Amino acid sequence: KAGGRVIVECPAKLAALLRTAPGVDQVIPSGTGRPPFDCHAPLGSLPRLCRTRLDHVPARVPYLRVEPDRRAAWGEKLRQFGRPRVGLVWRGNPQHAEDQRRSIDFPFLEPLGAVAGPVWFALDCRARPGPLGGAPVIGLGPETADFRDAAAAIEQMDLVISVDTALAHLAGALGRPVWLLAPYVPDWRWLTGREDSPWYPTLRLFRQREPGGWAGVVARVAASAREEFSKGAGEYRYA
Repeated sequence: KAGGRVIVECPAKLAALLRTAPGVDQVIPSGTGRPPFDCHAPLGSLPRLCRTRLDHVPARVPYLRVEPDRRAAWGEKLRQFGRPRVGLVWRGNPQHAEDQRRSIDFPFLEPLGAVAGPVWFALDCRARPGPLGGAPVIGLGPETADFRDAAAAIEQMDLVISVDTALAHLAGALGRPVWLLAPYVPDWRWLTGREDSPWYPTLRLFRQREPGGWAGVVARVAASAREEFSKGAGEYRYA
């Protein structure tokens, strides 16, 4: 809007998805060479350069789009499972420096299996899910390794429950309801002392109340899910 032509350099696996973002004129996969440019900035520096404050964070969602053919394909693929559908993400990239603090072990999620109503899905392509108590968890497999397919699968979910990883941000950027499980000392973007996010209007935060306190977080998530889906599959809030 200030008059510049915006070129985004990003990992190759994100390139096609970021081409759907408004205001982006060109996307360059990392390592493929850059066209001429006049200035550059790391993405994380843009809030400072744009003088962004909490009361005017640009948070119009969705700002990423799913290709129509992928939307149709994933709609057909998941049609057989009915609704409501809840996508789960319990681990992030193991190479992330803070992964041990943000990822959780699958057994911690077992209280969710007692929530009546939802069909549970594992959204992470690396996940090897078992059942949640007596409730099966459907793995979507390696197809969601492509962020375009991950986005299409998330769009078919009525709720995403995720630790702090890329798929949580993707759900927020797509404008889907997402509940984020945050560690006691969170990433700076989640701020402190609040349950919402200025970046993603559809996101709700469930924070650890003590270091490592995932059991308490999941118990609160399960109680909230039970309330959300108590009316039955035909009347749940996330239609």
